[in-house]
Amino acid sequence: MIEAISNHFLVETKEGIIASNINPILVAVQLLNFLTEFKESYNMFEFRCEELADVLREQTRHILVNLYTPKEIRASVKQKDLFNHNALYYMEKLDAFLLLDTKVMDRIMKDYWNSNVD
Repeated sequence: MIEAISNHFLVETKEGIIASNINPILVAVQLLNFLTEFKESYNMFEFRCEELADVLREQTRHILVNLYTPKEIRASVKQKDLFNHNALYYMEKLDAFLLLDTKVMDRIMKDYWNSNVD
């Protein structure tokens, strides 16, 4: 199953599931969350899950830096999923500092800091 994820979804081209999705940032952090939960459930896959998570983090960082305008990223980050969580929730839960360490995310975090949102 892990091989299927790496071979079919995490390709390093724009045709991958991350870049071609409507909300690539939310999908990426949900996949990171899945890999984290899978790794915790099945310890024997820990190394492979970490490899996949590293590739996924790099692709997501590339998307944050290069593919979208700040307004599009702000809208993507604030959009909620079926569990009523947004991408910032998952980034905080996963300690995804590589994703948060971009200029665009700094601006979004400043907006949250200056607003009335918890």
